[in-house]
Amino acid sequence: MSKFICWFSLTMLPFSVLAAESPAPAPEPTRIVIECEDMKGVAQDKFGPGTGWQIGRWGQDLYQNMIFGGVWASRLRTAMTDAGDNPAKISAEFDVPADGAYKVWVKYECPPFFNYAFGVKIESAGPKARMVYDKVYGLRESAKHFSFKKEPVKGDLYWLWG
Repeated sequence: MSKFICWFSLTMLPFSVLAAESPAPAPEPTRIVIECEDMKGVAQDKFGPGTGWQIGRWGQDLYQNMIFGGVWASRLRTAMTDAGDNPAKISAEFDVPADGAYKVWVKYECPPFFNYAFGVKIESAGPKARMVYDKVYGLRESAKHFSFKKEPVKGDLYWLWG
């Protein structure tokens, strides 16, 4: 696995601030970012909803960014497929740097009054491969963490302003 070191320059602070005792900072969480639109199986030359996974373009193919406030998309792209019954699978291989508990955070369109069901499965690789995570997302009654809400909510959430 490759290691990267990032250096930042700091502005000189007054000595009284530097000399003050402060509690030790909490360790930074490990983040493993996997962009869905870059996964194996996403057709990079097809756009909008289709029978398999393909690229959704910001401002053209997405429902939520047209009508819903507080939405964002990395690089103004997403991966999307149609609502048909045909199986559409994509995958990615990634390294986990250390044993431990990890939180899976999945960003997806979730407009009110619709189910957008899809599954996320994570399995270990190697001769003793095993399923370590298997969850269905996008169901109306599933707990979701919307923007502008402190706690996850179940059911639909609709803002009158956007």
